[in-house]
Amino acid sequence: MTERKYPLVTDNAKENHKENQTPIGDVRYITSPLTSWEILSFNKKLQKPKFSWTVKKFSQLKEHEYTSNKFSVGERNWVLKLYPKGYSREDDKWLSVFLHLADNGAPKADEKIFVQANLRVLDQHGSNHKAYQMNTWKIGKNLGWGWDEFLSLEELRKAYLDKEDALNVEAEFEVVSATKYSPKSKHCYYAAIN
Repeated sequence: MTERKYPLVTDNAKENHKENQTPIGDVRYITSPLTSWEILSFNKKLQKPKFSWTVKKFSQLKEHEYTSNKFSVGERNWVLKLYPKGYSREDDKWLSVFLHLADNGAPKADEKIFVQANLRVLDQHGSNHKAYQMNTWKIGKNLGWGWDEFLSLEELRKAYLDKEDALNVEAEFEVVSATKYSPKSKHCYYAAIN
């Protein structure tokens, strides 16, 4: 039996073959082993999907950033970050609120995290909350999810501080899922057989 070696034909060579109509023999697909995969997992029912944080003496806050206590939802630890005069500090007219993985966490190299949650600032009467819903993927370094201009400070002072000058912030999770994936992609090669 004679051993024959077949040159690999790239996509460019295949296109040139079509243009020049030069016979190169039968073209067969040779696929590499599976190198691309993805596993998606959802938490069926989240235990304690709501976290509430009361920020006392809001009008007296001096620091740029405040961080809530750590809380656990969907097998992850989280924190809320609050910027009483805005994240960007440009105009000092907005409250900024963000959700972060705790301890400056980040997904693993082969992981993405999906979060569907509502962030709210509760009004003092309990009926007209300022809320935003997030539906987002988390990939890479922990930059957080949220809004620079969550609520104007003017509106906050009128309707959202209680009699003790406290601000009530809430995060309610609907979905937390994790996807593990292979960062490599599947390749397909062509071999020319004469």
